[in-house]
Amino acid sequence: MRFHRRWVIGLVRKLGLVDRSNFPFASFDRIGEIDALRAAILPRVSHRRVIFCINPGRCGSAYLANLLATVPHARSHHEPRPAMNGKYLALIDAAPLSESRARRSIKCLAVAADLLLHPRAPFYSETNHMFIKTFCDVVVDDFRDVDVIVLRRDPAAVLKSMIELMWFSNASNTWQAWASVPGGANSASLPVAHERELDQFDRAISYLVDIEARTSRFIATHPRVSCQSFQLEEITTPRGARAMFEALALPWSDQAERQSRQVVNARSDIKAYYGNITSLETCRARIHDYVQRALTLGIDIPPTLSSGLTGPVP
Repeated sequence: MRFHRRWVIGLVRKLGLVDRSNFPFASFDRIGEIDALRAAILPRVSHRRVIFCINPGRCGSAYLANLLATVPHARSHHEPRPAMNGKYLALIDAAPLSESRARRSIKCLAVAADLLLHPRAPFYSETNHMFIKTFCDVVVDDFRDVDVIVLRRDPAAVLKSMIELMWFSNASNTWQAWASVPGGANSASLPVAHERELDQFDRAISYLVDIEARTSRFIATHPRVSCQSFQLEEITTPRGARAMFEALALPWSDQAERQSRQVVNARSDIKAYYGNITSLETCRARIHDYVQRALTLGIDIPPTLSSGLTGPVP
């Protein structure tokens, strides 16, 4: 929390909301400081439009942020601080949401502060795949005009990217801060076996299944939130991107047209470093195998994953 305390104090000074004479930091605990600031800022911006993105990662969310940034004066971010990974993910995996809500509400403070500092912004957007895992509940509680983009990509392509980046393996120690564990306290789906019995492919697939299940749960739990689904393969074309903008009632521009033609980040340098190359065919086969095992065990598989398999499956 040390970074967050410095950030909150800096935020107060930057906004000029209060000074030390009427906000004695010494008399507040750290969560109390966050709550006090939220109470001061949120009423001013809770009616403003906010757009978030549900995705598992490796789905083009950075591209989406760049595309949304073409809207004049928009506040479009990919994974801004606080990114809500690491310790926040550990809290979510270990205990019910209610036990960490106060700490996780710092994200709403950050969003509210950004909006307050930019009164001309038509919306705040964030394409952070931690949204569905660590802070979707606090956002929909604190903001009234919430749009959610459900961004999907061919699941075999997502799995291939994760495998080649060494996600869900012991060769990399970065993914643990971003990916929830199978069967965590707030998971929406059970894995086919205990985590220690799963290999890299099965861990990754169980994570993808859980993200889809969390998405279904979120949509069912929050019917007032506008949720629209888009396929990466479609919105990376000018025609598909423009259709998405129309669905979101956003203005299309020449800049958006140019951005829709930009190459999607593949992190090819990191993949080359690890050299853990796999094929789409292998990934499709592994997903198919996982789905069959899950169904045998009575574990529901979201149709958005199983029906999303493109290409031949054995």
